[in-house]
Amino acid sequence: RAREAPVLTAERAVNLYAVPAPEGARSAMMLRSVLGTRDFAAVPGPFLRALANCGGTIYVVSRGTVSAVADSGAVTARGTVTDDEHTSLVGAGAERVAVSAGGAYHLWDGSTLTQPGGGRLTSIGGIAYSNGYVLMAELGGGEVGWTAVGGRASRNALYFAKGVARGDKFVRLMAVGSYVWVMKERSIEVWGLAGTGSSAWAPIGGAVYEIGLRDFRLCCAVPGGLFFVGHDNVAYLAAGGAPTPVSTPPVDQALSDGEPTDCFYYEDRGHRLCVIRFSGRPALCLDVGMSRWHERAEGPDLGQWGATASANCYGQWHLGGRIGRVWRLGQTPVDATGVMLRRAVSRTLDPGKRFTAARFEVFGSFGSAEIEENAPAFLLDEFGLPVTDSDGYPIHMESPEAVTLHKRAPRGWLRFSRDGGHTWGLPKHRDFGRLGQYETRCSLRALGQYRTMTAELNMTDPVVMAFLAEAEIE
Repeated sequence: RAREAPVLTAERAVNLYAVPAPEGARSAMMLRSVLGTRDFAAVPGPFLRALANCGGTIYVVSRGTVSAVADSGAVTARGTVTDDEHTSLVGAGAERVAVSAGGAYHLWDGSTLTQPGGGRLTSIGGIAYSNGYVLMAELGGGEVGWTAVGGRASRNALYFAKGVARGDKFVRLMAVGSYVWVMKERSIEVWGLAGTGSSAWAPIGGAVYEIGLRDFRLCCAVPGGLFFVGHDNVAYLAAGGAPTPVSTPPVDQALSDGEPTDCFYYEDRGHRLCVIRFSGRPALCLDVGMSRWHERAEGPDLGQWGATASANCYGQWHLGGRIGRVWRLGQTPVDATGVMLRRAVSRTLDPGKRFTAARFEVFGSFGSAEIEENAPAFLLDEFGLPVTDSDGYPIHMESPEAVTLHKRAPRGWLRFSRDGGHTWGLPKHRDFGRLGQYETRCSLRALGQYRTMTAELNMTDPVVMAFLAEAEIE
């Protein structure tokens, strides 16, 4: 906090998200690392089309193969379907798994993957399971068909109904409690049980929302509802009622300008997180309880996140990636694909006059961890001191005879901008305290003069550490 200026808070959080700070802390909020990923299973790649918990087992559809993934990570192929980007995968009761892909309906009955016929719909664009029925949407059409109750393999040409509102085409079906939401191009119809047999399902009168689904994959189930991107490039959350806009103007702009590819959901230590994955840029993640967005990126260049789907199974959350991998989430902030760069960029501090930054101090949960790594090997002189180059840096040995381990404090780096984050000064590296050094102060002094100041904090060390969302400036 500047003594004569507005509060400095995080304006951008990449691989970090805001949580309430402990009572009595210098700031109301802290920045915590997102969950990391580690390899769990390899499935046929590169395109993972669907991932779901089906009756307590993870099922995956990837490159035209339906597979079961055990808690050990062992993968067992169940059969093949057409490789289709618009694939639906749902659990359909005990040991039953339903799949729609390539316009066809498939059922794993516990021993065989079959393609039940006999229904009215010959080209299926998506499925949902509710109240003992498998419901099917007509691909590019306006009809919904269903199986016999409890008979997932039993189809009847008379078991269907037409959509009644707006006349736009169906995109996909989503089960929400005992209802099924028919997601269409420009509207949503809510369907419910209306009887038995050919009258089992029908649209509920008046339950129509004037919001369409932008794309088949831009929708996911959340506890008690749905999260999706509408045809109007707005993110919506429907939990216990009508869809409510949850995106901010910057998120709306990203949806309009970018290429969102997938939506999925996971949880982290009590926080419910809805994700919009993009091609070519970091994902946008909504913390539902905090009503705050953050970014999730991958790699040292903060590229697009590889995750495309999620499933909670075996007591843990899992993610499916486009490269044909299933990852298991964990608290260590490192990804299966490499280091996880965490970055926080502050709001620009503009007191309206030139000021001198004598001290900048960051606070956090320092002293709670340390890094063990190979000790650097330097060329030594006759006195045992490192030989330095013309710039004063120690010269590393190319092939040291012995490698030793050493422990060090986690470290990161800060940069400062005088033009609102367009350009940045040189990085200033700082340690965050070795194990037990809880009173470590991360301070920088004599930073020079500014008219405006924007700060950026970065860290890649794989340690669990949180930072207060406010810094102090003198």
